[in-house]
Amino acid sequence: MSDTVAAYGRPGATWPGGGVAAARWEPPDARRRLQLALAAIWLLDAVLQYQSFMFTRAFARMLAASADGNPAIVAAPITWSARIIGQHAVAANSVFATVQLLLALGIALRPTVKIALGASVAWSLAVWWLGEGLGSVLAGNASPVSGAPGAVIIYALLAILLWPAGTDRPATFAAGRFVGSPAARALWLVLWGSLAWFSIQPEVRSPRGLSSMISGSAAGEPGWLAAIDLRAGTLLDHHGLAASIVLTVTLAVVAAGVYLPPPAARAAVVLAVVVAMAIWSAEALGGILTGSGTDPDSGPLLALLAVAYWPGAARRFIRASLIRSHRGHVHGDTAPGAHHAAHVLASGAMLYMFIAVSPALTAPAGPPGAGTAVAETAAARSAVARTAVAGTVMGGQSAGTIRFPVLALALALALFGYVVWITDRMSSLPPVSALLRSVRRVLRHPEARGRHGRLGTLRWPGMLRWPGMFRCPGMLRCPGMFRCPGMFRCPGMLRCPGMLRCHPRLAACCEIVMNITMGYMLIMML
Repeated sequence: MSDTVAAYGRPGATWPGGGVAAARWEPPDARRRLQLALAAIWLLDAVLQYQSFMFTRAFARMLAASADGNPAIVAAPITWSARIIGQHAVAANSVFATVQLLLALGIALRPTVKIALGASVAWSLAVWWLGEGLGSVLAGNASPVSGAPGAVIIYALLAILLWPAGTDRPATFAAGRFVGSPAARALWLVLWGSLAWFSIQPEVRSPRGLSSMISGSAAGEPGWLAAIDLRAGTLLDHHGLAASIVLTVTLAVVAAGVYLPPPAARAAVVLAVVVAMAIWSAEALGGILTGSGTDPDSGPLLALLAVAYWPGAARRFIRASLIRSHRGHVHGDTAPGAHHAAHVLASGAMLYMFIAVSPALTAPAGPPGAGTAVAETAAARSAVARTAVAGTVMGGQSAGTIRFPVLALALALALFGYVVWITDRMSSLPPVSALLRSVRRVLRHPEARGRHGRLGTLRWPGMLRWPGMFRCPGMLRCPGMFRCPGMFRCPGMLRCPGMLRCHPRLAACCEIVMNITMGYMLIMML
C-alpha cells in the first residue's frame, strides 16, 4: 500500500485524463517535525489507553488516588469524576482512548492541525486536574522523578509553542516562532525552574526520599528495567540530601541555559535532554511496560520540548526545506515512501510477533479439591509473567514472557512514527471525487476505445498492461474481489481474479489502521 500512496503522491503526478494533479507535498520544517513527534506520543497514549486494565474499575480507583493530599476544592471534582468513570468504565474509557486517537491523527493531518492542537490544550488541562491531581504540586510530595508537574500539562505547553501561526515571529528556535523568543524563554524558565524547586522540597531531600521514589517505580516492571531502578535506588539510599542538591543545581542550570549565548544554550539543551532521559528511566518509562501505564510520563515530553529550543534549528530547517523543494521542482523529486523501509518495518514487526513469545507460564497442579485455590485471574497470570523476568538481563528471555521486550517497544514506536508520517502526507493525495471525474473524462475520449467499442488498454508509466482493462490509479492486488471507493467498471473490461482497485487515500487509511493495530499488538505483548 505504501507503493500505491507514494506513486500518486509525487509532486506533479497526474491522474488519467489530465487536469487532476496531486498536490505538492512540502517537506516538513522544524516545527512540523516536532508536531509530528507530538502526534506520535499522543498515538502512544491512545494505544496505552486501549489496554484491558483501563476498561476495569481499577482504572477509576487509580484516578481517585490522585486526589490524596490535595486541597478539598481540587480533590472533590477528582473523586466525583472517578466515581462516574467507575460506574461506566467501558464506555468512559472508550471515549478517552478515542479522543486521544483523534488528537494524534488530527495533529498529524495538516488541514486539521490547528483544531487538534487547540483541542489537545483543553483536553490536557482537564486531564491534568481530574486525572493527575494537578501533578501533586499542591500535595507537597511533587518531584521530577515522580512526574511533576504532570506530564499532561507539558502536552498543552507543547501545543501552544508549536502552534502553526500564519505569520511567524523572529526566533532562532522553533518554540519561539509563535509566541516569540522572550515569551518562549520565560515559559522554559518557569517549567525547569519549578522542577528545580520541587527537587529541594522536604520530602524529596529526606535521606531516603529519592531512593524510595525510584525503587517504588520498579514494581510490576520487567526484570531488566526493575533491576536498573532498584540499583539506582540502592545507590541513592541515605544520600537523599546530596542527590537532591545535585538535581536542583542541574535543573537550575538548564532553566537559565536558554538565556545564554548560542553555544552555551546548545549545551544547556543537550543537558536538558540527558536529564529528561534520566528522569524517564527513574520513572520506569512511565509504567508503559506494566499493562497499567496511561502515558510515557514526563521524560519524553521534556526531551521533545528541549529539542524545540535548539538554537538555529528554525533557520536551518527552513533553508533545507527550501533547497529540497527547489530540487524537487527542478529534478522531479520522488515522494517519501517510494522505498521499501515501510515494508521492512511492517514485515519485521510481524516476524517478531511470531517468534518473540515463549511458552506461557502454567500454574502448578494443586491437590484434588483445591478448586478456586489453584485458579488464577488474568491479572495474576500477567503479574506472574512479568515477575518471572526478575534477575534477567536486557535481551534475555524467560518462560512465559516475550523475548527482547525493548525491541518490541522500539518496533511499536517506529510503527507509530510511520503512521503520523503517512497521515501528514494524506492532504497531498487528491480526493475520490477527483479520480471519478478523471475516469469519466478518459472514457468519453475517443482514443480510449478500441475498434470494437470496448475500453482499450491505457498505458501509464509503472502500470501493468492488461488487454481490455483500464487501470485506475492506486490499484492494489489482494485476494478476492472487493469493490472499494474509486473503482470504476465498464463493458469490455478484463476482470482479473484477485484485483482490488483502491484510491490512494483509502490505501493510506488502510496503512494507518494496519500499523496502529500492529503497534497495539506489540504494546500488549509487553
